[in-house]
Amino acid sequence: MLNLQVGWHLEEIADLLELQGANPHKIRAFRRAARKLASLSKPLDQVDLKTIPGIGEKIAEEVLIFLEKGETPLLKNLLENTPQTVLEIREIPGIDLKTAYRIYRWGGINKKEQLKKVVQKRELRTIPGIGAKVEKDIKDFLQQTRERGHFLLSLAESEAEAFINRVENIPAVEKIGVTGAVRRGEELVDGINILLGTREFKIARESISLLPRIKTRTVSEDFLLKLELPGGVPLKVKLVPPEEYALELIKTTGPTSHWDFLAKIAREKGFNLIDEGFFYGGKKVFFQEEKEIYTRLEMPYPPPEVRHRVLETGKDFSLVEKIIDFNEIKGDFHLHTRWSDGGSTIEEMVKKAQSLRYEYLVITDHSMALEFAGGMSIAALQEQMEYIERLNEKLGKKYVLTGIEADIEMDGSLDVPQRFLDRMDWVMASIHRGLKLPRQEMTKRLVRAVSHPEVRVLGHPTCRLFPNRDGIDVDLKEVFSSAAASGTAMEINGAPDRRDLGEELIHLALEFGLEFCLGSDAHNDQNMEYMRYAVVEARRAGLPAHKIINTKSFEDLPGKKLSRIGGEK
Repeated sequence: MLNLQVGWHLEEIADLLELQGANPHKIRAFRRAARKLASLSKPLDQVDLKTIPGIGEKIAEEVLIFLEKGETPLLKNLLENTPQTVLEIREIPGIDLKTAYRIYRWGGINKKEQLKKVVQKRELRTIPGIGAKVEKDIKDFLQQTRERGHFLLSLAESEAEAFINRVENIPAVEKIGVTGAVRRGEELVDGINILLGTREFKIARESISLLPRIKTRTVSEDFLLKLELPGGVPLKVKLVPPEEYALELIKTTGPTSHWDFLAKIAREKGFNLIDEGFFYGGKKVFFQEEKEIYTRLEMPYPPPEVRHRVLETGKDFSLVEKIIDFNEIKGDFHLHTRWSDGGSTIEEMVKKAQSLRYEYLVITDHSMALEFAGGMSIAALQEQMEYIERLNEKLGKKYVLTGIEADIEMDGSLDVPQRFLDRMDWVMASIHRGLKLPRQEMTKRLVRAVSHPEVRVLGHPTCRLFPNRDGIDVDLKEVFSSAAASGTAMEINGAPDRRDLGEELIHLALEFGLEFCLGSDAHNDQNMEYMRYAVVEARRAGLPAHKIINTKSFEDLPGKKLSRIGGEK
């Protein structure tokens, strides 16, 4: 515990030294010392620092002062010479000191309100070393409904991962993982729940309590820690013995109705599943993995994302086995590049797609009506199509498909000339303007759009945005009926603040026999990871792979033009 504290202290010094342009050798020395001292098995107050290789005299002196006083003049001086605004910006999840300082120095930003305005104008991405991903992360955080205590899943997952990466190195920690609503993949969560397996409750609890930059720390019970992370996200850590971890993971993942359902099944099979554990014949039974518990109950293992829906409602258990898996995605159908409002080149998107082992990707930059989003002119559209053709020649195959996110006009027509739609591999139609159109007019508008013979998918169908926009007023039953007649799919958009369609409307669309198309809505190559949230939404709805276009191989993709790839169009 003491060793970890010293390590965290030296890490902070190294970060601040780097921020202030100190000698790189000095910075590396502090980082090496932080790692080495934190990993020592013997407590530092029982160690002669002079005997540890790589620990210089000045660092040893720093450690000794810290061991004696709990702080050091060096760190205090470094903090005093760091602009307060930089330290505040660093509190935003995912923003390190170097990035915070770069933002501060670029615009003289000294308040979060100023930062919000810069982010809304998409000016932050122009700072060297920032990029669209960091800008999007900051925007997502600043838009959280913190007054209602809700946070986007993407933010909660990022914070949970950072916390686990730090805590799992504590020697007393044997098992650790995220649980609760975050593990179930809900769109908005009120905090993070962590389950930790340990045999040394006091040491684990005290070690976590000493983590740096934690705002509040409360030990409500010996086995429960309540923390508030730097960005304001609440985090609870529940401690259990390692042998009880698997069962407790099911219980804390929830929801409560699922646990109650399992308890009912257990009783029917002669077991007793209660809060205190799993019992058979009066004896407590322990499990190594979650799946063992479901096997004992003669049930299929349900992924966490679908536990609120499938088993407790008595639906066909086979849905659990057919549910879409993350590794079944073969391509991305919603990508924006520098040709419109994206931050990456097509080549960078291709490289990322290849790292994800995709068989194809579709470039769907914004069309001309969206001037505020860098919508492409007719000339740019023509140029991009020719550019993609040349790129595919370099790749030796048709890997990049030409596409467009065509904007739906007020009357339901598209803002892209028919001669271009005829040549496109993939056309997605979306609404970005006129969101307050009355229900009857909006329905008519979308019905016409999904009935267009060239439109393959309706993008983010409800136009909702978390946390502040509920979406358009439209009769989706009528839209879905028309889409079914024309063979138009519905998008499940993976942008963390969209997740559109949501799971309830996915089920409504299924009643009309519709297929679904998953898209990351990425605005840079790193955002392509947002495909994860489209898959999570599909899994929460229990969607099987065969209903999702992205699971099809290249040669099996739908569309009259795609069926003739390699031939004349």
